[in-house]
Amino acid sequence: DFALYLPEEWLEEERRREAGIPQDVTFQTKWALALTLIDRALEWAKSIQQFAPISPHHRKAVSELWPILEPLGIRTALEVGTGQPPGMVVEMLRAHHIKAYGLDIQPGSNIQGDMHDLSMFGEGAFDLVVARHSLEHVLIPYVCLFEMMRVSLKWLLVVVPSDSDKSLGWPDHLHGYGQKGWEMMFRKVGLEIRHFEVGDHTEEGASWRDEELRYLLAREG
Repeated sequence: DFALYLPEEWLEEERRREAGIPQDVTFQTKWALALTLIDRALEWAKSIQQFAPISPHHRKAVSELWPILEPLGIRTALEVGTGQPPGMVVEMLRAHHIKAYGLDIQPGSNIQGDMHDLSMFGEGAFDLVVARHSLEHVLIPYVCLFEMMRVSLKWLLVVVPSDSDKSLGWPDHLHGYGQKGWEMMFRKVGLEIRHFEVGDHTEEGASWRDEELRYLLAREG
């Protein structure tokens, strides 16, 4: 699939007519055009693409995020650090008819990229940006939060482990701030906590209860 980029100055009526540009072709920034192509690809892939099954405890935890998000009336969303493509939150949001996209550093993602640098997107590109169990994996969470804020019109949804000691027990976890540490970080970057809850993230058969912290955040002002 492909789409041609139309410079904004080509929308002038005389130039449009001379070039034979159909009236229904409008200007889109390059990143918006890329998202349109991803939409087409996802629709095409629905019938053929198979992903590894999602464990019931993950699916349940993700489904519990929808009541937090439903009242916001969001239309577009970006999930960063999805891990397995296309992203569990992406799948949940698309099931509710929201244009959602997943970004991860691993090949095979909707969008391959680094959470530390979302410069491929314009400011306020999405109604919502989601980081679910990804900030504890990145090198500099502060930078990621600033980038998430920049490309979000208002809302961020962040889900992180609740127990700092247990979190650092995982070899791929670089940070274990705990509730006080995460909330201090949110305040420092200029985010307001609009909703907070503790959710169950316990693996099946585990001998302990594993909890996660769920935050709905808004840019101050």
